[in-house]
Amino acid sequence: MNFLVTQAKISDAESMLDLMYSCKDDLDREGLNSFFTLPYWEQFKRIKAMLRGNVFIIKDNGKIIATLSESIIDSRMFDEYWSYETYFYPDHYASFGSFLVAKEYRRKGMAKKLMDHAEREVSKRGIGVIKALINKGNHVSIQVAKDLGFKKIGRGRVLGKYKCLFFEKELI
Repeated sequence: MNFLVTQAKISDAESMLDLMYSCKDDLDREGLNSFFTLPYWEQFKRIKAMLRGNVFIIKDNGKIIATLSESIIDSRMFDEYWSYETYFYPDHYASFGSFLVAKEYRRKGMAKKLMDHAEREVSKRGIGVIKALINKGNHVSIQVAKDLGFKKIGRGRVLGKYKCLFFEKELI
């Protein structure tokens, strides 16, 4: 089956929230469950706000099965975010988040398909570096990042809350 990566629309918010709930157990294990403590209307509002940016999705029969959000970061404004034991960052880099794949579609190339698409998109805008922040206990995501060509560059905390590992991938 040939799955196509597309840009998400505001109308995809409910399907994206469904995907997040289908991955809730994984997020709970990683200590990333604070989103689910919010009232449903607030969750929906946050998803819709995120969809105003660049969010890439893969659908199967109208249902979102994989997602990746992209932000271009000006590192001069976020020094306190990327902190502790990391090295100098370029002025602008891409940061990816909300990288989720429905359980029944894992190990089928969806993560690679999303990442390849996102890399092409940020390269078109002259961005040569992608950063990833991963909870140090999230061994599956760490392995996926390594499989996708990311290298560990540091460790630390994000806004004093999670102990994380910092990964980077330079685009050619």
